[in-house]
Amino acid sequence: MPGAAAPVQHELHHLAGDDRDILEVQLPRGRVDVDDAGHLGGREVGGDRPEAVVRVGALHDRPHERRADHEVGDQARGDSRRPPALDGRRRDVAHVPIIRRRRRWRGRREAVRLPTVTPRALLGHSHALTYSAVAIVLVLTVFVAPVVAGFEVPPLNPFGAESSEAEVVAVEVTARDRTEAGTIVSQHVRVRLSGGEEVAIERQFFEDDPIGIHVEPGDGVLVTANETPEGTTYFIADRSRSLALWVLVIAFAALVTLVGRWRGLWSMVGLAASFLVIVQFIIPAILSGWNPVGVTVIGSIVIAFTTLVLAHGANWKTVAAISGTGVSLALVIVFAGFGVAFTELTGLADEHAIALNILADNTIDARGLLLASIIIGALGVLDDVTATQASTVFELHRANDHLSATELFGRALNVGRDHIASTVNTLVLAYVSASLPLVVLLASQPEPLALLISRDQFATEIVRTLMGSMGIVAAVPITTGIAALIAARVRLDDGA
Repeated sequence: MPGAAAPVQHELHHLAGDDRDILEVQLPRGRVDVDDAGHLGGREVGGDRPEAVVRVGALHDRPHERRADHEVGDQARGDSRRPPALDGRRRDVAHVPIIRRRRRWRGRREAVRLPTVTPRALLGHSHALTYSAVAIVLVLTVFVAPVVAGFEVPPLNPFGAESSEAEVVAVEVTARDRTEAGTIVSQHVRVRLSGGEEVAIERQFFEDDPIGIHVEPGDGVLVTANETPEGTTYFIADRSRSLALWVLVIAFAALVTLVGRWRGLWSMVGLAASFLVIVQFIIPAILSGWNPVGVTVIGSIVIAFTTLVLAHGANWKTVAAISGTGVSLALVIVFAGFGVAFTELTGLADEHAIALNILADNTIDARGLLLASIIIGALGVLDDVTATQASTVFELHRANDHLSATELFGRALNVGRDHIASTVNTLVLAYVSASLPLVVLLASQPEPLALLISRDQFATEIVRTLMGSMGIVAAVPITTGIAALIAARVRLDDGA
């Protein structure tokens, strides 16, 4: 028998207590037997192209626990107490289900984890298949669906103005006039456009205006060009902040990756994918006249699948989290739809919604757009809640695999109740911070609080917060129940 038959069998029997019984081993596509001769399902282990790699998992000697992390390849090196190396081949071993077998240990019948044998051809490919699936879903959503559905985004620019980045070359103050309203500064500014062309801009502004744009040579600005019968005129619309924003984004991504390592890196990839789905699929579909709620639901499902799979891998825990997110998202839609209809919100609570409605010539459903914003806002927190609850259930099951689904549900729900309080508080504070100027403005009005909260602007934020929070609270028992049912019925590996 060449190669690894003896070492493989030695390791298996070493963990099994050196009893010479035939061992049953789990493979991805079924079970095979390891007999005393070192054969796996009629195939020999060894030779130039070994058929399997043995990974020794945790050996539980309850109430004590021993752990080993060995790999057995096709060449025996060293003495029999040290498993041989993989002879220069890849040493990563895929996560596969663990077989449990009852045996006597110190006079008691205890569960012992036996090693798992995985075909070498499948090693290292599980992640590739996962990422390929995610890539296919993103490509279909972001690139194929808009073409097939025929998205036609109308230009909502009635004045035909175009903006571009530019650099201030020179600034000359031509006048400074004092008036009762303040000092008016006149400037002659030369800027270099992104294409290299230099243009002159005449501008006036109040010197003490807090929102006035005060520029110096070397500053980056956004320049808007207007086409008129007399020719093209330019004006400075805002400051260019792209460089500063990229610096902040890189710093954020570096910190997430530094702390989270590979999980952090993949979470950043998931964040980028979410942004891509919103910008390339949801927004063009809404502008093309599609139902805002329908396209947002589709995009949200793609976002949830992408972010959860990239951050947590393809396993039963992720299946539970995605399932809990889907059910909870459906409840958010129901709650939000009822809340908007019951309070008779218009969806035109701020100037941005009004401006969009005017420019789009009333072709966009304002209420539907409000519902879509509630769905997207809740989705960001739902991912966190469902992933946390699923992880809690599976960790409880891993610590004590004798717990039933009901016991897993009860214990994990206790953790979830603590999570609910902080999550709801987070969502409320996030919405308040986003609309703090509006809250301050309305609170400054000489009206009773009961009248203030009845206004469309204030009521919209209240409904947005309450309906989203209700869906998030419901996600805790829903996801916990789904995860408990799954965990109690499947064999878990290290990646579950």
